[in-house]
Order: sequence, then structure tokens, then C-alpha cells
Amino acid sequence: GTDTARMLVEDLLNLAYAGLRPEDALVVDVGEVIGRVLAERSGAIAEKRMRVSLDDDLGHLAANPTHIYQLFANMVGNALAYNDSAGPRLSIQHEKGEDGVHRYIVSDNGPGIPPGDEEKVFQPLFKGESGGTGVGLAIVRKIVETYGGSIEVRNEGGARFEFTLRGSPAQPVGAF
Repeated sequence: GTDTARMLVEDLLNLAYAGLRPEDALVVDVGEVIGRVLAERSGAIAEKRMRVSLDDDLGHLAANPTHIYQLFANMVGNALAYNDSAGPRLSIQHEKGEDGVHRYIVSDNGPGIPPGDEEKVFQPLFKGESGGTGVGLAIVRKIVETYGGSIEVRNEGGARFEFTLRGSPAQPVGAF
């Protein structure tokens, strides 16, 4: 119980932090950040025998490196936690658009999001049957919105998250 409470408090603090406009945005190599996330979870990836595919160029953003780390750590963590298929796969794709907009697609071949829960998964403390604290995707949405983007999820052979980020942060969105 203590560990669960500690995790919840840490996740709620991360959620609050995610909506803050970074004062010192740096140029972040998104591929490097994702590489670190994958290296940290290499044991779980190997244990699940998950096949991971990444675009060669995942872009560079003017951002707080911790925000970008939190965003992709939550996305990769969810793919690991919820993909129970016999041959699990995770894909991260990137497209650079006009006006500094970056579009990302993070998809897996797991069971996807239960019908009717597509919007609920982004609400704080909402968790599925085997969910953690229910804060991870709320953090993801808050970060995406902080950087002037939007996010949506679809079920296309598994969960498919599509989101955009601008090259520099937008005005912060109101806190939860």
C-alpha cells in the first residue's frame, strides 16, 4: 500500500509539473531521448520479446528534456504493460510538418483501448483493468498540450496514439 501511495504521489507531481511552461527550453534530440527510454527498459523489452521499430529521424524540438522523456517513457511503458500478444511490436514514427509542427505516431499490436474509453484514458486517475496509477496518459496529454499540440488514440490492430508537438512551448494549459 505504501509503494502504491508513493507512486501515485510521484505521478501526480509529475502531472502538475508537465503543465508548466519550461523557462529554459533546449534543443532536444527526440531520437536520443527515446533511445534512453528503450535502453532503460531493455530488460522488459527482451523479456517480452517485443520488436521495436523507429523512424531514422525522430526530430529535434525546443523543449524541456524532462517533458520529452516523460512523454515517451509513458508511451513505451504502456506498450510494454498492456501488449500481451504472442509477437509484441512497438513502432514510433515521426513526420516534420510546416511551421515547426512535429507529428508522432506510437503504435503497438496489443489489445488496444476498450471501446468507449478512448477519451477517458487521458483523464487523471482513470485506469484500465490492470492499470497502474492512472496518471501516465494524463501526463502525456498535458505535455502535448503544453507544446501546442493535440493527441488522439485509435484502435488499429492495437493502440495507435497520434500527437503533434510544436518546436517550442505554447502557453500552458490550465491545471487539472
